[in-house]
Amino acid sequence: MNRTVRLPATIDEVIETFKDKELDFQPGEKFSYNNSGYILLGKIIERVSGHDYETLLRQKIFQPLEMNDSGYDRNQAIVPKRASGYTRTLILLANSPFIDMAWPHAAGALYSTVDDLAKWDLALHERKLIGADSYRAMYTPLMNNYAYGWFVRELDGHKEIGHGGGIHGFQTSILRYPDDNVLVVVLCNVVPTRVDQISRDLA
Repeated sequence: MNRTVRLPATIDEVIETFKDKELDFQPGEKFSYNNSGYILLGKIIERVSGHDYETLLRQKIFQPLEMNDSGYDRNQAIVPKRASGYTRTLILLANSPFIDMAWPHAAGALYSTVDDLAKWDLALHERKLIGADSYRAMYTPLMNNYAYGWFVRELDGHKEIGHGGGIHGFQTSILRYPDDNVLVVVLCNVVPTRVDQISRDLA
């Protein structure tokens, strides 16, 4: 996480680093979150669609929803007002280590804003991106309260759908309360920060 991820790579080279490792358990027996699964999913999406992941996101999600401040975060691109990531050491701040965005790929190589994520959430809620059957399936837990990319649970009598994320210098939390029409998004560029606690307090 500190050395290899600094080097440029293709998605195939990233997959090469883990594809021959032994399984921790047989698929379906247990649940364990890992980025590798999402990277493989990104590759599958590219194969099936015939487009690279970045192009597909732009054409199918960002442009139609006018998410003009969201995109695949390429290190070389100049993105106006792009936040820098910082690491907190006791009371001092330092620039976070560099990471080539090929490594997180479909597991988290995106940039966005709270306003853009609100547009995305509304589009999901209004079934503009996926149909009703896919919407229900996406939020149906399969194991350990985990559905298709979301933790689904009841909290104080409210249905909560959420997920956190983290990468060098950044932490995020998104919580959706569909029955209450409430969305909470926390984007933070200083680590470590208790974004999960901040988002729950806001909710």
